[in-house]
Amino acid sequence: MNIIESLVDKVKNLNKETLLDIAISVIVIALFFMISNLISYVIIRLFSLKEKDKKKIKQNAFYKPLSRIIKVTGIYIAVMLLNLSTEANITLVKLYKIALIICVSNGLADIFNPKSIIFEEKTKYNGDKQLNNFVSKIAKAVIYFVAIYLVLLELGYNLGGLVTGLGISSVIIAFAAQDIAKNLFGGFAIITDKPFSV
Repeated sequence: MNIIESLVDKVKNLNKETLLDIAISVIVIALFFMISNLISYVIIRLFSLKEKDKKKIKQNAFYKPLSRIIKVTGIYIAVMLLNLSTEANITLVKLYKIALIICVSNGLADIFNPKSIIFEEKTKYNGDKQLNNFVSKIAKAVIYFVAIYLVLLELGYNLGGLVTGLGISSVIIAFAAQDIAKNLFGGFAIITDKPFSV
């Protein structure tokens, strides 16, 4: 809300300097939105020098998240150029960090998509859809759990008690759900060893 109030104050007190700041901010946002795909393409191309196909480079799991990060950074820089109040800047920095956490977690989760090129190339389970889906879901759950934890920390919530409570309650749940855990690990062993074939 601090950012909105600061922007409303800026609009109420319009003068030549404020109009110039707003014009520069709009230009910065437009510039970052126009070059975001190009910069993403160049960065991915630098890290995969052997890849020549443009479609495969654009299908890379990092392409869209990098583009989003560049756009978010452009918006962040543009709003910082407006010279808002200190409270608004603090709120803006928090929002920027949260947006970065979300973009990075989406990129990492896209890597573990079974249809992702990186996941297909790096895993040894090619051809086994069940195991690929299982590993993909576990990895995505861990990534999103860590992302939610980081976002809550950024919002100022103290999660120390929650982590301690989860540790104690997980022991109780583990004793109560021993049979489920045994079946889960047994199913995982069957999927990986493949003792049966259709």
